[in-house]
Amino acid sequence: MLSQDVKNKWMLVVKTIPIVLFSLGLRFVVTEVIHVHLTLKFSDLAPILTGVSVILGLMLTGVITDYKEAEKLPATISRSLDDLDGLSRRGLQRVNKNSSWAHERVLHLTEVVHDWFYGRISNDDLWRARSDMGEMILDLDRNDVPDYYMHRLLRVNSDLGAALSRVQVIRDTDFISAGYALMELLVGGVIVTLSIVAFSTPLIGFCITGGLTLIYAYLVRLSKDIDNPFEHGKNLGRGSAADVDMTPFLAVRTKLQNAQVVRMSETLPETGA
Repeated sequence: MLSQDVKNKWMLVVKTIPIVLFSLGLRFVVTEVIHVHLTLKFSDLAPILTGVSVILGLMLTGVITDYKEAEKLPATISRSLDDLDGLSRRGLQRVNKNSSWAHERVLHLTEVVHDWFYGRISNDDLWRARSDMGEMILDLDRNDVPDYYMHRLLRVNSDLGAALSRVQVIRDTDFISAGYALMELLVGGVIVTLSIVAFSTPLIGFCITGGLTLIYAYLVRLSKDIDNPFEHGKNLGRGSAADVDMTPFLAVRTKLQNAQVVRMSETLPETGA
């Protein structure tokens, strides 16, 4: 059995194969069934292929630049959640007050963020849960938590909101919609043109047509996939190979869950034999 990582790695290639089959079928119908043979040679396509390659390269460079920023966001979010939990608990402990309620609220937000990443809840649900952090900070102030902790909590809460907002923008907007339209138009034009170009032999014609179609169609799909690296809930929750690594966030989520289990076990009453 193939591992999930291997399946995700080749998923885009598999999704591109129908386009390749369409391109080969179109060439077969045009050249072998209708018998359309033009004097257009493959060398005449050089300027067109160069232009398509440049456009694809520019778009791919742009989305990769955004992707490098997106890679940092799970770590920023996880660090903010961990700091909110740690600072609130330590602040309450400084004034000798129970800190379990603050931990529970941060853990709840962490679970909401996790469900949001995997597409189980809406943006509105996320921001409703996120607003509770502001209320929690007010509650900490009412419990006489020292100002040092309050200032840190406000700054961390602001960083968390900024990171979540950036993730939402990346998920909800395309890089350049007009650029994608141009990419699809150019690649479609290349596929149609390859169906009528004359090659030295039919076999070479089918091989080059299939190969170029695979490369160009794959690059278009790759650009779109990289453009939204937060599609972890797609493909039955398996996401894709272009999604950013969620390990930092999942590690903090596990840490907060384990801390909750420890607190619950400490409060359970002992039972006699």
